Amino acid sequence: MKSETEKGSIAIAAAFVMIFMMILFTAVMSHAQLVAGHTRTREAASNVARSAAQEIDWEQSQKQGKTVLNEEQALFAAKKLMQRYPEMKLESFAVVDGRVQVEVSTFVETAVRDETISSTSSAAPIQAGQ
Repeated sequence: MKSETEKGSIAIAAAFVMIFMMILFTAVMSHAQLVAGHTRTREAASNVARSAAQEIDWEQSQKQGKTVLNEEQALFAAKKLMQRYPEMKLESFAVVDGRVQVEVSTFVETAVRDETISSTSSAAPIQAGQ
């Protein structure tokens, strides 16, 4: 038969193991939330850039003999698509050298830490004949 001291030490050890497991579980879940936030933000930035890059100014493209983006329509398309991501913010939008560049951010709260996550992406319009 086990003594009272032995039973008490087993209970204390079990309590410490449970506390450790709870801390580990919290850390793993917080990390998973941050990874999901990074993934979702990257996907949103990529989707917004690709959507905006489809807004081609056909009249200017024919005149110049190359694909030209309609910047006003591209920004409108980017803002419209961002409505699908209400927890995210379109931080920047630019058309540089015929490519759309966007930066999207979101704030992720976890049990361990809070973080603002931002991702950038760029996309070029599909060239005629491709």
